[in-house]
Amino acid sequence: MGKQQRFQIADIQVLRGIAVLLVILQHWSITPTLLGFFPRKISMPFYSGVELFFVISGFVITLSLMKNHYNVPAFLIKRIFRLTPAVVCFVLVSAGVRGMIAGQQLSDWAKATFVTPMHQFLREGLSVVAGYFLFISNGSSYYNGAMWSLSVEDQFYITFALVIALITIFYKTTHKITGAIAWIAGSVYVACLLVRLSCLFWPQVVPSYPQVLLYITGWRFDFIALGVLLAYAFDRRKGPFKATATDRQLYSSPWMFCIPLGLLSLMDDSLTGLAQAPLLSGIGYPLTGICFMVLVRNAANNMAFTAREGRVYQFLAYVGDRSYAYYLFQFPVFAITWLLVLKFDPAAFSSAVHYGVVQMVVSAFILYYVVEFIYNRVELPMTALGRRLAERVTRKAKGADQPSGPAATV
Repeated sequence: MGKQQRFQIADIQVLRGIAVLLVILQHWSITPTLLGFFPRKISMPFYSGVELFFVISGFVITLSLMKNHYNVPAFLIKRIFRLTPAVVCFVLVSAGVRGMIAGQQLSDWAKATFVTPMHQFLREGLSVVAGYFLFISNGSSYYNGAMWSLSVEDQFYITFALVIALITIFYKTTHKITGAIAWIAGSVYVACLLVRLSCLFWPQVVPSYPQVLLYITGWRFDFIALGVLLAYAFDRRKGPFKATATDRQLYSSPWMFCIPLGLLSLMDDSLTGLAQAPLLSGIGYPLTGICFMVLVRNAANNMAFTAREGRVYQFLAYVGDRSYAYYLFQFPVFAITWLLVLKFDPAAFSSAVHYGVVQMVVSAFILYYVVEFIYNRVELPMTALGRRLAERVTRKAKGADQPSGPAATV
């Protein structure tokens, strides 16, 4: 089991690596430039890496809680120490980059893009750290362009912890708690699917749905719910987790990547509202969720990839380990790259291809060193500290449950 478990974890880390590379590819300026050469308009589908992260998160977090018998305090401690220090570093780095660019002679476009008013920057930074970034109504600065997904994750963690705390009032066994969580996740997914199908067939009724339902559907919490349901199926070895060699051929991972990317590339990604993009909401996202569910299922069953000793697999696993830092620091590094091009190669701005290539190469180089520093000096030590504190809290809780007096020494 130990060897199999390592492979399962490695496969999911590879999925994380692919997901973050898709997101970075979505944000590189070279991507729309190259797609613009196609005779037919092609939308950039690589943002779907975020939705893949959501399915993975729902799956991994639920399994982790099940393994630890739904120890909510330990879970929250580990999450805080795992995520918050790197986010604080991100805000500090973004503030430094903003200050560097603000000191230059800039065009009106550059000022509007890179030099956010300080009060707005501080307000956004606090919301990113605290997890309520989605509630800010006036948009976001350049540096926080991808931070909405972190807010979705944070709200999932907090809500999940509260739901577990409520469930444990009525149920005491892990089996029953897991069943209740699966029922809630299934209800959330079905409700979101109803909204998505309404966007496709009955768009006029969408505004009448409760705002909380439109909120969780619009921010793609249904992808997280899919991951939670997968964890339940994996624990019970039911449904999609009854894997066979034939399944591997039927639901091979390359197809599960190509289908959603090809589908989303044919849909207009400039319309982001639910009812404003009925095909994307009603067809694109549900099918993408199913494909990503199969991908995570493959990874959990040691079936996602074959050449585990190959360099590509090892590289993707390496990136997957650092995917959080890559996701956090991409935009500050893009801004630094823009400043370097302005200083040393301003002619690059005259050609979209020239600038795109320069941005890709320079930002990849800088991002590598930034991520290595954050991962090794911040993420790893703070994650280890969080685990130690969580274990200490768990030991104290178990000690409090032990009988006092002479019987305690038996």
